[in-house]
Amino acid sequence: MLHISKWERQENASRDKLGTAALNLCKVAKSTDGVHSAKFYWPNPNMVAFVVDIPTSPVDPSASLPVQVYLWSESAERGFVEKTSATIMILLSFLIVMNFLAVYLRQKFEKRWN
Repeated sequence: MLHISKWERQENASRDKLGTAALNLCKVAKSTDGVHSAKFYWPNPNMVAFVVDIPTSPVDPSASLPVQVYLWSESAERGFVEKTSATIMILLSFLIVMNFLAVYLRQKFEKRWN
């Protein structure tokens, strides 16, 4: 199970209270059976993003490449720039190959109406 959600801070709300609420939500999520991990990120100063049960590698059963791209793009380490770029190129290549295969199979098995 992978659950991603975002909370936005209201103009008059405290950023510290939002951070405390995010921390408490992660603690509760981690104590739930079946949840391996729960993390929160600050994509910008007014928003908190929660990711519960993050896959640790692309070969994990619950992992998918678009989720990995999202998680790696949010990472602050510079090493993830190359991983993110390479993964996007793999996804685009797979999409192009599958499209060519679909066009070929459609043309091969299409009925001709004469």
